[in-house]
Amino acid sequence: MKTGFQLLLLMTAITSCSGQTPTYDLTNIDPEKPILFYLHGMIVENMGLDAYNENFGKYEYMRILATLEKKGFNVHSEIREKNTDIVKYAGKIVGKIEELIASGVDLTKITVVGASKGSMIAMMVSTKLNRNDVNFVLMAACNDYAKDNLDVYLCGRILSIYEKSDGVAAGCNEFFNNSPCELVKDEIALNTGLGHGFLFRPIKEWVDSAVKWAKFE
Repeated sequence: MKTGFQLLLLMTAITSCSGQTPTYDLTNIDPEKPILFYLHGMIVENMGLDAYNENFGKYEYMRILATLEKKGFNVHSEIREKNTDIVKYAGKIVGKIEELIASGVDLTKITVVGASKGSMIAMMVSTKLNRNDVNFVLMAACNDYAKDNLDVYLCGRILSIYEKSDGVAAGCNEFFNNSPCELVKDEIALNTGLGHGFLFRPIKEWVDSAVKWAKFE
């Protein structure tokens, strides 16, 4: 049987859509470091590496990945295709996680970080995976769209991070209370004044909290 490290080395390198520069994958991992899946916001689906919003500026996707890597993680991420189906893509991530678990990777060493639409995907990963020990960081996840369109039943170690000035998403208590699992959960309300743009760059306020959660600090 292949070890988790051998299995990861056999994973195909991921390239982003439309022939863009490849993003981070799990083909060259350090087996001593935990694994982090980063799921970006919808604007990157639509605009790729040059994603830019006139109110919030550039979505610094590659800088976010580099920052998370420097914090001591094997980072896995890719640019999704436009109009990616949330539930189907969540199934793809669940498949990768199940492969890792089957190969012997400790569940507590796996974290899924989602931003905006990526956080909705992460919510569905949590639902479909249905395991108590995988870590999730949901940023700007909880809103009426998620409530009305997704069958979310969170399981795992869940950290919700939202920005008080963000008009897109707020707290996740309703989703926490609806969970059939014995959640380990926490929630952080930021007050940066950046609105939804707090997700667009690796600011200390969310990065440090996500890292501490993923590393049980």
